Amino acid sequence: MIALVTDDSGWLTWTQAAELAGCPVSTVEHYARIGRIERRQVRGRGRGSLERRSVEAFASWWREEVARRKRRRADHESRRIRPPEPQGWIQATEAAEQLGFAHSDHVVWLARQGRLEARKVSTRWWVRQAEVAAYAGERQQWVSWMKAAMMVGCSHETIRRAVAAGRIEKRDVHRTRASLSLSSVLEFRETFSR
Repeated sequence: MIALVTDDSGWLTWTQAAELAGCPVSTVEHYARIGRIERRQVRGRGRGSLERRSVEAFASWWREEVARRKRRRADHESRRIRPPEPQGWIQATEAAEQLGFAHSDHVVWLARQGRLEARKVSTRWWVRQAEVAAYAGERQQWVSWMKAAMMVGCSHETIRRAVAAGRIEKRDVHRTRASLSLSSVLEFRETFSR
């Protein structure tokens, strides 16, 4: 009986190749499919085996590739836009959502008017969270002259007369801020509709 001797020292299984490269078998399969790793076909359903030299070359390349990807991720993370300080800041888009504005442009406008403390970092605006909460509370207590007229269902002139007569409470603030007391506007609305 004659025995056939085959030298398989130059070939590896897929699992051995994955262990040598330090990657999953699926990664070895992918790179074998695209030709980075040499393989020999076998008859039947098996996957065959992989040439040791090409697997060693791939393992070296793979380690460099993994290191390059880690460097890229670290570089990307270092360039990520962060708030000016670790705590107490939210993005203008989030502030707009909390205040019920359709767009963050209004929050930026408020910041530029000096009504909200904000900072621009790279391309993003960050607003102090405490100031957004205070502004939201203020919006619940004070209304603009135009909003008061809409709430009551009257003209701007009627609101002006009610303020002059002392029927609606007014505070002295910059003209861009709501200056009429919401509670006094609601009381005036009750008496106005009668």
